[in-house]
Amino acid sequence: MKPNKEEYEKIQAGIVQFLFDKAEAVSFGEVCEFTKKPESETQYHCDVLRKQRLITSKSVKAGDIFIAGYAITSEGRAVVMEG
Repeated sequence: MKPNKEEYEKIQAGIVQFLFDKAEAVSFGEVCEFTKKPESETQYHCDVLRKQRLITSKSVKAGDIFIAGYAITSEGRAVVMEG
């Protein structure tokens, strides 16, 4: 099955906007809930956005432990504000 670039761009823009609106690091699970996509697909989109430096990996406190998460970068905020 051929990837739908328009859909991918929409999902990725949505993730950046989601992180912008949250204004703090969120868990990977929250990003998955937002996208309503499987973890593997959501991870792909997050990897693309990290390579573009629009988001960054962050540890997020969940009770007494830290889990994987993401936060928007200054470049990501500029994309949202100037978009």
